[in-house]
Amino acid sequence: MATDAGFSSALPYVSWSNATVALIPAAQWELVYGSMQAFKGHVQEYPGLQSVDAFAEVEGDGDVRIYCFSTWDTPEQLEAFVERGYTLVRMLRDTAGIEAESTRLLEKIF
Repeated sequence: MATDAGFSSALPYVSWSNATVALIPAAQWELVYGSMQAFKGHVQEYPGLQSVDAFAEVEGDGDVRIYCFSTWDTPEQLEAFVERGYTLVRMLRDTAGIEAESTRLLEKIF
């Protein structure tokens, strides 16, 4: 199934998400955590955003792997955010010089 914007969809109704995974060195975790709180507050002002969810996994050496998802009403809103918005990838680069391990565009089916 394709949307009006030409995006393929697995189901007739879904939400659209951006998933980012990054490994944060223990020494930078406090800085990044505070920046993530400000990031969430900023992104909540974007039209079409449903939610921002972040999960953390502490590694044996104290580093923290984060999994962050932003979910949007339409694929067009997600596309605009990824192209022009202040994404987590950009925030990590700007505040801590950290590159994300991966970024994916996903359909949230429930």
